[in-house]
Amino acid sequence: MQPIELINNILYSGGGTPHIGHYYCVNMVVVAVTAVTATTTI
Repeated sequence: MQPIELINNILYSGGGTPHIGHYYCVNMVVVAVTAVTATTTI
């Protein structure tokens, strides 16, 4: 799954307007997943 699709899936699956705290948590998860993916790919 592409990172963009993962972000959209998490954001839209939450429903309603995402809170700043929720967005921050999701952002950290995306960064972690991206870092692991980049490290594994390289």
